[in-house]
Amino acid sequence: SAENLFREALDAEPGSDISKHLFALCALLPMGRMDEALEMVDEAMRIDPLSLFVSATRTAILLMQTRLVEAEAECRRALELDPDFWRAVVGLGRCYEMRGSYQQAIECFERATVLSDRVPTAIGALGRAHALAGHRKEAAGLLSELDQLAQQRYVSPYAKTLIYLGLGDERVFAC
Repeated sequence: SAENLFREALDAEPGSDISKHLFALCALLPMGRMDEALEMVDEAMRIDPLSLFVSATRTAILLMQTRLVEAEAECRRALELDPDFWRAVVGLGRCYEMRGSYQQAIECFERATVLSDRVPTAIGALGRAHALAGHRKEAAGLLSELDQLAQQRYVSPYAKTLIYLGLGDERVFAC
């Protein structure tokens, strides 16, 4: 149904970078249609080459396809446009993490948590990198921080899921 609605939106306004971007992010990506999602995001990027959010989605798709060189290049391009765009810093950290360069990943995620004013997903990414690096105490501390944040505002289960995955902890299934 979402796909049909996005196609209607694109028929009505074929030059909409937002519709193309959201179609890729909210419909094609969740359906696992990575190649189509990347094509749609690339079309959105051609319309608005300065969109940092399109760049972040493009990075996510490339990472899911394990195209690390291209994902890192996309992150660096976004960071040239805005060195403080925390989502690009997270993307770069994920590139390092996928290469096993955990210390570099941790540095990126620490920076992203500061730039984002400690957004839970950035905290989760930092906790996962610590867990993968064998820093179980730091990962546990970040889980506690997420629990404390949840007392004040909404915290998506995704943040804790990242850390539990890094720890190999069965509590991931509760999330």
